[in-house]
Amino acid sequence: MTIAKMSRIGPGDARCCRRDRSVWVGSRAEPWCSFLELCNAPGHRKAVGGNAHFSVRRNLPPFFASVSYFTHARRARLYGLNRLKSRSGEDAGTTESMERYGGGSIVVSDYNPAWPATFEQERTSLHTALGPLVLTIEHIGSTAVPGLAAKPIIDLQLSVRSLAEARSSCVGPLQALGYAYMPQYEARLPGELFFRKGLSGPWTHHLHILQGDHPRWQRRLLFRDYLRNHPEVARAYAKLKRDLAAAFDDDISGYMNAKTAFVAATMAEALGPGEQVLLDRPLPPETSRS
Repeated sequence: MTIAKMSRIGPGDARCCRRDRSVWVGSRAEPWCSFLELCNAPGHRKAVGGNAHFSVRRNLPPFFASVSYFTHARRARLYGLNRLKSRSGEDAGTTESMERYGGGSIVVSDYNPAWPATFEQERTSLHTALGPLVLTIEHIGSTAVPGLAAKPIIDLQLSVRSLAEARSSCVGPLQALGYAYMPQYEARLPGELFFRKGLSGPWTHHLHILQGDHPRWQRRLLFRDYLRNHPEVARAYAKLKRDLAAAFDDDISGYMNAKTAFVAATMAEALGPGEQVLLDRPLPPETSRS
């Protein structure tokens, strides 16, 4: 099974995966099938926690065990899952709160040829505002992949020599450009500063500031470049994102977390056999659109 086929997995496919694990264990589809197997396995409601590392040869990414994915029945029907509860919900009888997408329902738009120019304009503004603090600014995320459908948000990755210096010097100038610092994301993205423009919605820009030697810097570029060079994978990714946007409405936490298996499989293929994929931790649960 190829990555391009993974986005077409339907409600019954997890059961097929369980019946014949030899079909997918060790294959490119293993991360996604492992996730489906987890969600359909007896006792799947018991979260066991874990770290943010994933190895292709392991049957179950521990990351998935710590995440509550589908909190609404409509999402559950889409993937053939039972309702999943968070660890806190198991004890309290309540489901996990979610971070809501700014401006309403999640929208995955057709590729806009103006996105690269929008990035260049923003890069110039950031260089002017931050001066010598900036080493490199890269266009990342789906809007950086020609032809790929995406949420209309420009993702930028900015490298600095010292994250501590950036923390003390960047917040004010970036606020003047319309960015809001999002410290709650440090739990999910340790070692970087995350900023958002258009806080009340719609969100227009996401800025990731980190040191250039951080593993996440190269990982994001690798994922972007793999999609650029493999249009069949990009098409599968676009279809998956549209399906998830329809399923998750304004639950951006669930949307992002549900993409993790596909991202992990793509990264595993880009890195090659035996390499470990570093995954982001789940999005922090919030109830407001900020």
